[in-house]
Amino acid sequence: MRLHQDLVEEILEMLPVKSLLRFKVVSKTWKGTIESQCFKERHMIRRQSGEPSFLLIDDQDDDEGVLYNEDFLIRTLVFGPPNLIGDQNFDYADQPEFGYHLSFDYVSRSCDGLVCIYEFHGSIFVLNPTTKWMREVPQASLQKLLSQGYYQYGLNLLAFGKDICTKTYKLVWLYNSFELNLNGATTCEVFDFNINTWRYVESSPYRVLSDQHPIYLNGSLHWLIFKSNTEIKVISFDCHTEIFQEIPESPITEEEGSKIIMCNLNNRLCVSEKKWPAQDIWTLNCPDMTWEKIYSLDLSSCPNGLLSGEIWPIAYPLAVLNKRKILFDDEYQVGRPHVVIYDLETKSYSLCFVPAVSLTLITPYFQSLVSIL
Repeated sequence: MRLHQDLVEEILEMLPVKSLLRFKVVSKTWKGTIESQCFKERHMIRRQSGEPSFLLIDDQDDDEGVLYNEDFLIRTLVFGPPNLIGDQNFDYADQPEFGYHLSFDYVSRSCDGLVCIYEFHGSIFVLNPTTKWMREVPQASLQKLLSQGYYQYGLNLLAFGKDICTKTYKLVWLYNSFELNLNGATTCEVFDFNINTWRYVESSPYRVLSDQHPIYLNGSLHWLIFKSNTEIKVISFDCHTEIFQEIPESPITEEEGSKIIMCNLNNRLCVSEKKWPAQDIWTLNCPDMTWEKIYSLDLSSCPNGLLSGEIWPIAYPLAVLNKRKILFDDEYQVGRPHVVIYDLETKSYSLCFVPAVSLTLITPYFQSLVSIL
């Protein structure tokens, strides 16, 4: 008895990427199915309907214990269902999935299982950590200016998103102009993968907060900007029309950029603000473009040593697990960064894990078969 091809494909869609890569050798039909763009998209949508995994990128030590960014390893953190007493199980990959010998400064947030690693004075690579696919991208004009000796007060980070109308991926670099002797408040470059070229688009009239990761959500990229010296707001960039738009209202009252963060929680745009002893999280309601406070944490009740104290920058909300626990990354923790779980029901904090090596990035991501040809 042979299964109908539609049923075979439906079963294959449920499998993890590593299994699918092995099953490509079963037959030419399976190989063609798994490599087809249509199947990759259906598989990705199914994966994104569940809980995310977490991508960990580790710096590695040489024999003398000196850190070099040229060597880094990819690991994953996968959470399982809660056990009988309500605790959260997780599987941390002690052994790396694979490693690279590349120089890099930063890693972008993930988009469809892809990430971008880059240097401000050097190379840019887009890679799929699960399939090990990689593509190098030419330098942007910003990188060339910085290599010529121009200096930015704080770094404006690279954004990675997708045009959901044409299903094409885009790199977008929005950066402040004044320090680079350029006109306007900001300059914006967009990388076109089809022609392998950067181009300029009309930019935002407001300066961008430095050292903040842009957030991609549903076809748009988002940045925190200074509307005035005392007013911080959010702008969005439509990856299809390539037009910036200001989100009119803002819940942010803090003026210090290190106490504010923007994130994607459960596929919703959120901003979080630390005003000791509280850390509040708001989400944007898209129909009427208003902000709603969804969580408020009492940081003073956190045991000493789990999250950084009053004077330190804000901890980054990574995800909401099973609608009851928030996962935080506190990269400013003394010693090594901590990953902490906050239980929304008991209002208690617990340590998830402390990386055994220096952690460059932890970010939610969904494993996929996606590549950009």
